Amino acid sequence: MKTGYFWPIYGALDGVCLPFFESRQHAHVESIPGPEKPPDKSMILSDGYGVYEAYAKKLGIEHAQCWAHCRREFVKAESVELC
Repeated sequence: MKTGYFWPIYGALDGVCLPFFESRQHAHVESIPGPEKPPDKSMILSDGYGVYEAYAKKLGIEHAQCWAHCRREFVKAESVELC
């Protein structure tokens, strides 16, 4: 078994494209075509891996990083007893 990655990309007419790559290398992401003019207020939501920032920059859209990792630490902290 090998690890692989699908990249869900939503189109302007609600179409979805799922290109598949064997890794998360920048070269793979750079090979994914983006829309010539993304819709206003377009955004990519991802973790902090730099390839996502590069892809957002390529398309000229905002990159919003996922807060799931931060949230996990708050959930863990809820169970800590304070003096």
